[in-house]
Amino acid sequence: MVEVDLLGLGMSGIQYAGGWAYDLEVVDSTLRYTRTEAERADQRLSWFRPDRSFFAAGACHILAFVVAEELAELAGEVVAMVPRSSGPGSHVYYRLGTHVFDFNGWNAESEVLARTRLDYTAKYPGWDYDLVVVGLSLELFCKQFDSRPPRDYFSSPIPRARAYAHTMGVLELVPKVVSGRPSAR
Repeated sequence: MVEVDLLGLGMSGIQYAGGWAYDLEVVDSTLRYTRTEAERADQRLSWFRPDRSFFAAGACHILAFVVAEELAELAGEVVAMVPRSSGPGSHVYYRLGTHVFDFNGWNAESEVLARTRLDYTAKYPGWDYDLVVVGLSLELFCKQFDSRPPRDYFSSPIPRARAYAHTMGVLELVPKVVSGRPSAR
């Protein structure tokens, strides 16, 4: 096994036969990856951001629904973090028990929520959110939550989300997530 700092992002990984498993103790919030006004206005520009940025801000809902489809046999659910004000900070992820899968890979939900609250309240005092379990299809979710449907991206985000989820160990780490020990080590 080889442990390295991947792409200088401060995220370490362990190489194994199927690819990389990431250090699941490293949790980042979406705030770091907020799209620029130019990226919001130009889907082509937004599309060509690195996968981590793309699925942190602008396509997190696509990733969550793809993971839910990949893990349909498990009792997981798609969850939306909805800011209580009309400000920034919405995020969507897949939850399985006490762990979630998002652009960070698998992490304890409590860690994701704590890091998100810490980052957003530092920049936006008083920021808070509600968690909403989404019992809708991707298409209905996009309509109800005013999110971009797959057809409105520069190219189809579904294959890209599926590839990213597998790169981040979505299937390989499920037994460890289910057992309550998500660390790849």
